[in-house]
Amino acid sequence: MKTKHLLLFTITSVFICACSAQTKISQSIELPKEWKFHKGDNPQFSQPNFDDTKWEKLSVNGFWEPQGLTNYDGFGWYRTKVVIPSYLKSNTEIIKAVRITLGKVDDTDDSYFNGQKIGSMVGWDFERSYLLPYNLVNWDKENSIAVRVTDFGGGGGMHSGPHTVTRIKL
Repeated sequence: MKTKHLLLFTITSVFICACSAQTKISQSIELPKEWKFHKGDNPQFSQPNFDDTKWEKLSVNGFWEPQGLTNYDGFGWYRTKVVIPSYLKSNTEIIKAVRITLGKVDDTDDSYFNGQKIGSMVGWDFERSYLLPYNLVNWDKENSIAVRVTDFGGGGGMHSGPHTVTRIKL
């Protein structure tokens, strides 16, 4: 009898730990820390199938000027691809979106997801956080993120995190 209770206790404990670990894992995903980057401005840069293979890479955790764009003020585009797992979908019918956080941008951003504008903001020290409606997301497949940055002076660019896609909680 003690063996059966011990076995049942062990199985239950493993199940509870596995569920707890899944809950922690399934709340958000991290976006890449290096993105493709190009100076200049072209609306085509927002499109998911745009060929950015020859673009340089920049960290989204530091201003663009210390990364080789000394004294550059103007437009720049950042692009990355990400697979968003379907386990981030909420089990509720009320909220049909996930949150994308793009960190801080110096000075303005126009942010696109799979070619659709999802938001914009002015201010060098404000975290960009936008909602992604479920119908914009290619679940468990590649998605495109593009951020058009306008810098009026100072460091410029995407400069600090967090950079995540997160399940929305009620």
